[in-house]
Amino acid sequence: MPGSPPPCRNAHCVALLRLRFKLTVHGRRDRLLLAEEAALVALQGNRIIATGDEVRAWLGQPAAAELAAAARDRLIGQAHQALATLIPGPLADHARTRAAALLEDHGRLRATLGITRVSVDPALPPDVIGLFTLLPAED
Repeated sequence: MPGSPPPCRNAHCVALLRLRFKLTVHGRRDRLLLAEEAALVALQGNRIIATGDEVRAWLGQPAAAELAAAARDRLIGQAHQALATLIPGPLADHARTRAAALLEDHGRLRATLGITRVSVDPALPPDVIGLFTLLPAED
């Protein structure tokens, strides 16, 4: 929306993602394996500020106050509109980072099994399963 503030500027957008990966075990005959994981990612603006257990703890906190329905709907709408830029931007970057971590994890397994090469590619775009908007409580 032109002239509107950046999404999640004063709030934290939390996305529950399904990340999918293609693992290719290279050898005489390449084998394709699939892996997936769920991930929680908190964003402020277009920047990831927290992931995993830290975000899970935020979601477990009780609400400090109720928000007026109009304000709640506006914030949720802004977060939903932001997905158009968040999915190919920081959320896809997070999927790539997780793919690199998965490749590193498989490096130890490859060494043990004598497999020469494995490649890991994220299946983009990541799937957004849930979207939450959290407002910090005022002191």
